[in-house]
Amino acid sequence: MKSVYFYIHLVSILALCGINGGGSEKTLSRVVPTVYGSVQGYVRHLGPSSHDLTLSPVEVFLGVPYAAPPTGQARFSPSMSPLPWDGTRRCLEPPPACPQPMVGSAGDRQEASGRGGRMQSPITGRPALLAALRPLLQYQSEDCLYLNIYTPQQRSESLAVMVYIHGESFTWGSGSLYDGSILASYGQVVLVTINYRLGPLGFLNLQSGKGSDGPSGNQGLMDQLAALEWIHHNIHQFGGDPQRVTLVGHSTGAVAVNYLLVSPVVAPGMFQRVILMSGSALSSWASVADPTSTAQQLAEHHHCAQGDTNTRWPEVLSCLQDVSAQDLVNTPLRNYQFLSTFGPSVDGVVIPHDFNERLTR
Repeated sequence: MKSVYFYIHLVSILALCGINGGGSEKTLSRVVPTVYGSVQGYVRHLGPSSHDLTLSPVEVFLGVPYAAPPTGQARFSPSMSPLPWDGTRRCLEPPPACPQPMVGSAGDRQEASGRGGRMQSPITGRPALLAALRPLLQYQSEDCLYLNIYTPQQRSESLAVMVYIHGESFTWGSGSLYDGSILASYGQVVLVTINYRLGPLGFLNLQSGKGSDGPSGNQGLMDQLAALEWIHHNIHQFGGDPQRVTLVGHSTGAVAVNYLLVSPVVAPGMFQRVILMSGSALSSWASVADPTSTAQQLAEHHHCAQGDTNTRWPEVLSCLQDVSAQDLVNTPLRNYQFLSTFGPSVDGVVIPHDFNERLTR
């Protein structure tokens, strides 16, 4: 049995292997039925690797919808099931990234000087990575709740499933930055990467447990839960075993995985194992201590509030739903350097108040 540490290392080194396209030959895959409709991807022929490994072909399905678009009145709301479709949906191109500020922008440089709060300043010191990421993140849309599936084309039995939740920041990123073809082929696993809402669209908290029934944040975590439910009900059609699902997260992705591990709203059987890399729910930057203060700043900047947002959240929410997504994610906000402006917060629903105790059980 291959060591799990090898897989962890492989996930790390493959993080950007899809950027150059690999010169792979593409042919259409089989048509796969799902609960909501049929999908068709393509077959990637990998050929010999640089380490003289012969890698078998994989089927790739890019941009499979796992939830309805969180647009209009659904902005800031928990994710909903996708609408079914007729015919066969072609899943050949990466889906749009969820709205986010462009890495390496002026906002990054402002934050690096301590006047911003998006955890992006470290990447400004990696120009090669920055140059590779920017083209992949330019295509953005609020209609972004999609997942990508990589599965060996030839298999004789149901395979273990790995679900990778991207990290680095709760403000930027995309599941499409990670190409799972080689890991799926070499490890004989089904690999899934997902998008989830980021920044204010994914973690706006207007109540913070003060008795309000307004949005409590953690929409991004709810998206991840919706993706897990989709995987649980559909992954067997792609050759995966829904009883052998491992969640893998790096940095803020590891924090998200850790919160899902202790969340009371996660139904039993959604996953069986977790791998946390460079982060956990106990990290000092894992949650936002005063999320309503950030929400207040956001609302005031867009002239949606002049007082306590907790007492007038319906009006504030309606106003913010009329602001463009790009204006929201690029709002300049005060925060401490290297700490999340927006991120998970204890809401008593997705993240229980006793999550520390749950972690030690």
